[in-house]
Amino acid sequence: MTDQPLFYRGGYTVIEDGYTVIEGGYIVIEDGYTVIEDGYIVIEDGYTVIEGGYIVIEGGYVVIEGGYIVIEDGYIVIEGVYTVIEGGYIVIEGGCTVVEGGLIYRA
Repeated sequence: MTDQPLFYRGGYTVIEDGYTVIEGGYIVIEDGYTVIEDGYIVIEDGYTVIEGGYIVIEGGYVVIEGGYIVIEDGYIVIEGVYTVIEGGYIVIEGGCTVVEGGLIYRA
């Protein structure tokens, strides 16, 4: 892990003021809520907006069938895209990028 954060502004990841923006129409995390663009999921203020008809809500968490997104206990797993959000930090397994506490590090 390097000591300096890496800021991605070429359409991938931007960390500003402690929140994460993954550009390119994927995920925007602002003020504790999650916005997944491209007509999939919008979670704001504790409620969920389902758009596109790809979501199943079971037991208070959200499952997008087809092996893409699973939201359980407040964390998100995007399968196949190698992105895991757990406890407020992001691990991009394929790209070896870890975001902790609003900073980006290259593993």
